[in-house]
Amino acid sequence: MTIKTRSAFYYVDGIDADSIYLNFIEPTQLNIELAATMLVGTYSMTQLASEIQRGMNDAGDNTYTVTFDRSTRVMSITGDASFNLLVTTGSNSGASVFPLIGFTSDKTGLSTYDADEAMGDEYIPQYAFQDYKAFDNSVEGIRPSINESASGVIEVITYGQRSFMEGNIKWITNRERSKDSFISNNPTALEDVRAFLNFAITKQNMEFMEDISDRNTFDTVLLERTRKSTKGTGYELKELIGQGLDGYFETGTLRFRKVE
Repeated sequence: MTIKTRSAFYYVDGIDADSIYLNFIEPTQLNIELAATMLVGTYSMTQLASEIQRGMNDAGDNTYTVTFDRSTRVMSITGDASFNLLVTTGSNSGASVFPLIGFTSDKTGLSTYDADEAMGDEYIPQYAFQDYKAFDNSVEGIRPSINESASGVIEVITYGQRSFMEGNIKWITNRERSKDSFISNNPTALEDVRAFLNFAITKQNMEFMEDISDRNTFDTVLLERTRKSTKGTGYELKELIGQGLDGYFETGTLRFRKVE
C-alpha cells in the first residue's frame, strides 16, 4: 500500500565515552559540582531524555524531569528547585553530553532550562512512502522452532514477536519543483537522505512518525534491511534513469524493526 501522509524520522547520536557526563550544581548541596553519569548506548531522543533524567536524579537531591518538544526538538530540563547547568565550565566538559542535546552555554539561577539548539536531526522524505507496509501487517516470531509429536500435534515455540515496517523512499531530488508539485522542494534532499541512511546503517535507535502532522505518535525503530544489505549495514540509492527521471533517486525497500 502507499500511505497518503508524509512521514518523519528523528535521530540522535548515542552516548559514548566522549559524551557520558553532565555537570551541574544544586544550592542545597553547598554548590558542590555534581556529575550525572549516563550509560553508554544507543538511544532514541525520548530514550536519551529518560537516561539524562535518570542520571541527574541519581546524582542530585532535586527531582528532575527531562523532556523535549516534539515539534522543535528542543530539550528542557526541570528541577523541583533551582540548579545550575555547567555546560562549558564543568570539570567533565571534555566528555559532556551537553553538545549532543543542544546546550551551548552555562545556565544559572532557575529551575527550568531549555536547550539553545535543537537536539539531533530529522529526516522528512519529499513524498509519502511507496509500497508501504505498516507494523501491524508484518509480524514474525523471534527464534521460532516447530515441534511435531508422534501423533501429529504441532507446537510452535517462540521468544516473543517482532513487528516490521517497510517502504521505499522515492523521487529524492535536489531539483526545484513547481509549488504545486506532489514532490516537496528540498535543495539538499540527496545530502539529507545520505546523512539519514549513514546514521541508520549504524543500527542505532530512531523515532518514526508515520504522519508528520502528528509528531506525538511515534515508534522507536532500527534499520533491519536494505536493498543493498540483508543486515541493514549498507545502502544504495538508485537513479531513476529507466523512468526518464535523471537526477531523481529511490532507496529501494527499507525494512525497519520496531524496538519495544
